[in-house]
Amino acid sequence: TARCNHYRVDKYSSIMIDTCHYSVPDHLVGKLVFAKVYSFKVLVFHNDRLVAEHAKMHDYHQWSFKLEHYTNTFRRKPGALASSTALRQTDPYLHSLYQQYYIGKERDFIDLVI
Repeated sequence: TARCNHYRVDKYSSIMIDTCHYSVPDHLVGKLVFAKVYSFKVLVFHNDRLVAEHAKMHDYHQWSFKLEHYTNTFRRKPGALASSTALRQTDPYLHSLYQQYYIGKERDFIDLVI
């Protein structure tokens, strides 16, 4: 069973469920999305299409970011990638790949992520 509800995407490209923020693709800022909240995961839909899936967080005021949700933002502002929380929370292999080969080549790294 799941708890279902509609949420508006905030300016950080996230929705807040039970005091925790979950990222969604950045082109959805300001739009309504539909979320199914299970005890172990959160599924987010827009126009009946799955746009995000996150592990459910159970502590208070946590943030779950996925790097692929911010590709449009990082294409416009590539300098923001290096200090972003989304990069820190990404797969350790992908993070080390950025550190070794893509510092200063953020646009190329974003193309790789897509």
